[in-house]
Amino acid sequence: MENDFILLRNEIYTLRKISSPKVLRQSHEKLLSSLIKPDPEYKDVIELILQAKILRDTGGTDTESAGELKQHIGKNPYLDRFILDLLPPPHQQVFYESEKTTDAFKDFQIKTEDFFSLNPEGIILYQFMFYGDPARTGKGISGGLGTFLSNLAEALGRKIGIGLVCTVALYNCGKSSYGYAPVEKLGEKNYLLRLPVCLPSLDRMGFLTCQDALENSISKIIPEKWKNRAIFHVRYLDNASLAAARTAQRLNIPAVTTLTPDPHRKICDTRGKIQQFPFSESMDIINRIYIGDELLSLSRGIVGIGKGIVERELKDYFPGLTDKPRKIIREIDEGIQIIKSRPDRHAADIFFQTSTPFSLNLNRTDKSVLLNVGRLDRFKGQDKLLQVWNDFKLYEKYNLVFIGGDFKNPTSGEERIINYFLQFSKDNPHLQGSFACTGALKNQQTRSIEACLGELDRYPFPNIYFSSSYKEEFGISILEAMAAGLITTAPKYGGTARYINHGENGFLTDTRSIHAMGDCITKEILTLSHSAIRGIAHNARKTISAHFSIDKIAEDFHRFYKGVFSSVHPNS
Repeated sequence: MENDFILLRNEIYTLRKISSPKVLRQSHEKLLSSLIKPDPEYKDVIELILQAKILRDTGGTDTESAGELKQHIGKNPYLDRFILDLLPPPHQQVFYESEKTTDAFKDFQIKTEDFFSLNPEGIILYQFMFYGDPARTGKGISGGLGTFLSNLAEALGRKIGIGLVCTVALYNCGKSSYGYAPVEKLGEKNYLLRLPVCLPSLDRMGFLTCQDALENSISKIIPEKWKNRAIFHVRYLDNASLAAARTAQRLNIPAVTTLTPDPHRKICDTRGKIQQFPFSESMDIINRIYIGDELLSLSRGIVGIGKGIVERELKDYFPGLTDKPRKIIREIDEGIQIIKSRPDRHAADIFFQTSTPFSLNLNRTDKSVLLNVGRLDRFKGQDKLLQVWNDFKLYEKYNLVFIGGDFKNPTSGEERIINYFLQFSKDNPHLQGSFACTGALKNQQTRSIEACLGELDRYPFPNIYFSSSYKEEFGISILEAMAAGLITTAPKYGGTARYINHGENGFLTDTRSIHAMGDCITKEILTLSHSAIRGIAHNARKTISAHFSIDKIAEDFHRFYKGVFSSVHPNS
């Protein structure tokens, strides 16, 4: 695998080994000039970022230069971050602290007192989920990762040597629309901690501007008596994950990172040529590239998602990966619970009596189902799937059903999709009652619906699960649909090709194209023979049960965490 960005990454990595300011400047200039569209407005900011990065890479010992750079804080949030990294703490960064945050943290300390007084025997795993809440999957920004982490925590809790699993989510004081419960026991050794913060937003920009505040908060959720048994696990290339990893380093706690080549993969076009991006987008990309390199440096263990991913992608995009002999590097998939109970044949009745403005008419019980599960967001492509269903006249044979979204307290992203649905209904009154959106459901209920649909033989119009996301690095909801025996279509961008063989156990399509999505259904799925459909459903179930059972995945993580812990505490 080779493209211009991979070649540049390797060239820069080689240059950085020389460590002279002149050569380091050349390497950083190469990266910035390759990605940023020329814009005179940002020329001075780019020059200051170069100065800050070179100073950081050479040890940041030039206090006079660091002091001069400090006067430029406030010009640009990315520049602020690079400069603040040069200054000794406490940084003069806006903490967004407020009385609500202070009160919430006092409440957190009181209500977690019993929890932190526990004396678990074995490894204490902190798995950080900075986007959404595992108890609110399908609502707001809470996606399939929450389901995976909850199931993984429960399975790990049954392993010898695991004392406790704490999934850490953020609660944005004054902005989160649901009630605050600081700690929630989800299983025998499985706890959810909601860390109170007061950020401008729970996204990459909010994490960038408040990284110091996050470090400060994270340091307060690990009791002294737990530190020598703790492991921190982060899963994103962003400033929140960096805050957790730096906190771990400061507290002498081993950190592990799930390393993914995102945004690295999208930098080149289909010809392998580097694309240039507007200043803000390119700075987000560059910031995440730098964070990935630092997380690689700070982490004792590295996880790649999927077998062969290190050789196939990671070592190309992270050339320093193979120069880390003391790191424990493992390739581990994500997984789901395998449900073996008989499906409830009435599980899908909810489509006809939803609590939202979108329900199916009772006269459409004879139609097959085109199903989509996930949080409502433009990146999840529900608007495109609705357009495909309409443009290709799939409504003649299919009900379109969406499961996901918080209709009571929608985020701006959810509101955008809900309004799109409402406008579509208004513009197409003849299709009202032909598509439904249930809102977010508990994972168990969603799995029951999928199992019900997977059992129904609707040939020649089989029930279809269609993931319309622009890309999926893995796709927990896709695994769940395949496990149910649904004919499953997934985006070809991201990591789904690791487990879907097109036409054998599912389908891959270009979800950025309305025509490609429609053709996948009409020209591929709906032209299959009855035996072919049954074969694909059988292969899908077999793939998931053989390779993606959460019990198998938990065993892989168990060995990994034990290895990381033993490498730091050899006599434990």
